[in-house]
Amino acid sequence: MEKGAEGATEPGGTTLEHLLATLGPGVLQLLAAPSGTGVAATSLAVHDPTDPPAISRGTVLLGIGLTPGRELSQLMQRVAAEGAILLLKAAPAQSGELAEEARREGTSLVSVAHGAAWLQILSLLRSAMQAEPARRGEELGGVAAGDLFAVANAVAAVIDAPVTIEDPQSRVLAYSARQDEADEPRRVTILGRQVPDEYFRRLQSSGQFRRIYSSAEPVYVDDIGPGVLPRLAVAVRAGDELLGSVWAAVRERPDRRRIEEFARAARFVAIHLLRHRIDADLQRGLHTELMTLVLDGGPLAADAASRLGLAGEAFRVVAAGMRQGDAVDNQLPLARLADTLSLHLSVLHRRAGTAVIGGVVYAVIPTGADAEASRQVAHQTVDSFLARLPAAVARAAIVAIGGQAQRLEDVPGSRRDADRVLRVLRRVDAGDTPPAVADIEEMHMHVLLDRLAEVAANEPIIPMGALRLLFERDAKHRSHLVETLRAYLDCFGDVALAARRLQVHHNTLRYRIERLREIPGLDLDDPEQRLALQLQLRWLPRSDSRRASP
Repeated sequence: MEKGAEGATEPGGTTLEHLLATLGPGVLQLLAAPSGTGVAATSLAVHDPTDPPAISRGTVLLGIGLTPGRELSQLMQRVAAEGAILLLKAAPAQSGELAEEARREGTSLVSVAHGAAWLQILSLLRSAMQAEPARRGEELGGVAAGDLFAVANAVAAVIDAPVTIEDPQSRVLAYSARQDEADEPRRVTILGRQVPDEYFRRLQSSGQFRRIYSSAEPVYVDDIGPGVLPRLAVAVRAGDELLGSVWAAVRERPDRRRIEEFARAARFVAIHLLRHRIDADLQRGLHTELMTLVLDGGPLAADAASRLGLAGEAFRVVAAGMRQGDAVDNQLPLARLADTLSLHLSVLHRRAGTAVIGGVVYAVIPTGADAEASRQVAHQTVDSFLARLPAAVARAAIVAIGGQAQRLEDVPGSRRDADRVLRVLRRVDAGDTPPAVADIEEMHMHVLLDRLAEVAANEPIIPMGALRLLFERDAKHRSHLVETLRAYLDCFGDVALAARRLQVHHNTLRYRIERLREIPGLDLDDPEQRLALQLQLRWLPRSDSRRASP
């Protein structure tokens, strides 16, 4: 690493040196550090040529899509002037030239792994930055409280192998140095912050997770798959509660002494995981509280939006959930939805906000003032978000987009729209498949009917007047007048279409319609009566209209 005359470590906060050491050469490669690696690295931003972000001292700027040229040279000058750090995906053939230019301009320049998605890089940077402040506060066992990356390095030294610390859902919370000594599945696991589905299923089906989580001792696993190094894994607990696990990529089964030390290290990890979880819960709780204030509206909404950094000409609320199950059943997939959506929006809409509230993942997306353009932006955002989800989660997810909120004060209305669309998507008739994504504009008629049905649900729908007579006649004569009326109204009086739907000859249907016109009080030419009849038939169970059928 380069050390310049001004390379002294910053007195507080994360530094470039910390990011390089924490994430390792498999993720970040230093190309130039004219001011040393002790420069601050305290915030994240994404370069957008159409909407340049604010850059200041300590900003880590993700140069997505940038290649050598005039735009990159100008950006290097700006980054150097502000004391920021620039991250690029530099091809090996370009690295030397870019490094030389960065040194001339005085720019701190880092290359990121080509095999990693920018969302993965963003997630890793966030985790490393959040871990750093703990290093300067309370210590537990000689390591800063809650600094899981430092904890991982300490455990790696004990077992003499690269390790990961994972939560009970096999999501990577932190990892140690020396990951280049491991294998390709470990690299993919770290970049994706999650054990790949292929290996997760193998470990699950072979009962390895059950062995690890039910044992107080480390478990040696040497049959994960071809080309995969053996793993030594140990559960991390606080009393009877499972907090996660530690996985070491080893070449062979360690001797008994190292295995015992690894088991003792799990207790050390537990202390830090508890502290990490407390800090994360506090931060998540505050964020959720602020988002609730924005979504509910009221006098504190503007201040909450300011603290969240939420700003835009207008807004749309997105609500995401699962097709089936409740909040308890869907705890894990909802967490994946929330994490992926938060990361996705931090790249596309850095002034957006997300939170899980009442079993629904909400996002407030800033948009332009034009309603149709904002609708397209919301759909493009949601479609690209769903494409990044694991296939199984994406298939089970539904997403609703609320209407345009012209001001921050209108956000609660957009949230109500999104909630209503989400409810409609969950109430689709059995046998039908709801769309994965829908907005209030395309679903407004379904939402209106759902709201009317909700009002009617307070009192049972009892057939009265002409409709009651139809039910009685069907019951007495085993006729089909109710289902005929339903099809006739649903097909807007199109006899041929209604006949096909009922699978009868059109002359048969015409005969039945003439019988309908004989019912006292039934006027098929009255638009108000047609609407009232159609609403009653929609809310009555279909079995009621067919109980007279043979």
